[in-house]
Amino acid sequence: MDEVVVDPAITIKAIGHQWYWTYEYSDYNSSDEQSLTFDSYTIPEDDPELGQSRLLEVDNRVVVPEKTHLRIIVTPADVPHSWAVPSLGVKCDAVPGRLNQTSISVQREGVYYGQCSEICGTNHAFMTIVVEVVSRKDYGSRVSESPKTGVSWLRHFINVAYCDGGGNALTPTTPTIEFPTNGPISPVEESSSSSSSEELATFRNVIAANNEAELYSRITFLENQNYYGLPPQTRPGEYAAIVHNHFDQALHVRHYRRIYDQELFELQVLEGKGVLQDKLHDLMLGEPNLNRILQLSPYKNIREQAFAFIEDSTESVSALRHAFQRDIMSGTINRFMQDISEKGRHSEIYQEFYRYFTDETFRRFHGLPLP
Repeated sequence: MDEVVVDPAITIKAIGHQWYWTYEYSDYNSSDEQSLTFDSYTIPEDDPELGQSRLLEVDNRVVVPEKTHLRIIVTPADVPHSWAVPSLGVKCDAVPGRLNQTSISVQREGVYYGQCSEICGTNHAFMTIVVEVVSRKDYGSRVSESPKTGVSWLRHFINVAYCDGGGNALTPTTPTIEFPTNGPISPVEESSSSSSSEELATFRNVIAANNEAELYSRITFLENQNYYGLPPQTRPGEYAAIVHNHFDQALHVRHYRRIYDQELFELQVLEGKGVLQDKLHDLMLGEPNLNRILQLSPYKNIREQAFAFIEDSTESVSALRHAFQRDIMSGTINRFMQDISEKGRHSEIYQEFYRYFTDETFRRFHGLPLP
């Protein structure tokens, strides 16, 4: 690949994950701690809006101006990927431990589709790339106003400088506003009419009240268990307050349903992790040579290490935005639960935890005795 890049007006970093893309507009950092970064997930086939292409649309597009020199830096966060948009004539491999770069300058407005072109795992087919090219005149207002078709992450801040065809700098004047800090949940569709608000209030008070009450009851039960680190909130009632605040952010019934589904799923994951933590803890306590294990292990709190082990073995709940990712998490926890319920100490998950708790790798390397 020719890595000689014409002096770019805009630099975009594309980071490949299993299985989504993260984009960073590094030219627009407002401070050392803050950069304009967003994730781009393929919209599931059962959730597209009217007019969207099946398994080709994403929740956040890459928006760039036309007739502008762009530098694309590509790297993975895990396994090899490849950022490829055939209609733009671009294919750049994402190699672990390396930053690859390529340059493009798109001459026409339009929407250009691509996909990861490196086999990267189970959901390789769901790493869609969508590049939307807009006029230079509309670029600043597009990314700052952020209609629902585009990059909502740039709604509250942008100060863009790029070059026209003759190399002259153009700077759209867009006000700088602070980013919101009220959490990651955003509306599925825009609606501010009083009728929608009244309909939502009726729905919550009449139809969804029992479901909300049950959710809060399960949260209270979770808080009263002897789990380590579950829920992650430490003060009683804090978790329920966060969930209630998320419900209050709903703009209409459909948005509320999405929030409820997400909160219910995240609670189910925490409950599953708690039960699994209990089983690992109880099995370790029942080890006949427990005293010897505790004597040689670098860890002393079994429950705390069970929590850390489970977190290392599962993905973060906050990253689960779409149905297929939730299926992965549910399947992982269910597989662990079935394995440990059927085989006990002989289960694969418990044997892994045993090696983790006794730190067998460290002890074998240094020739130390094993329990």
